[in-house]
Amino acid sequence: MTPPSSIRTEPGSRLGVAAAFASIYLFWGGTFLAIRYAVADVPPLLTIAVRCAGGAALLYAWLLCRGGLERSTREQ
Repeated sequence: MTPPSSIRTEPGSRLGVAAAFASIYLFWGGTFLAIRYAVADVPPLLTIAVRCAGGAALLYAWLLCRGGLERSTREQ
C-alpha cells in the first residue's frame, strides 16, 4: 500500500525533521539539566527570573534581526 502523495517526504525534508527533533531534544533537555544544577546553588525564584529574562532577550534580538519590532503608537 503506497501512502498518499500529501504524506510522502523527500530525503531533504527528512533531514530537516531529524534536525528539528534533535534541537528540541537538546534545548528541552538542556533546560531541565541547567535548572537541576542551578536550583542546588541559587534560589529557585532567581533561577526562573534569569531564565525568563534570557528568553526575552533572545526574542527581542530575533525581532530586531527580522525587522519585526515596531514602535507603539497612541492608537494601539
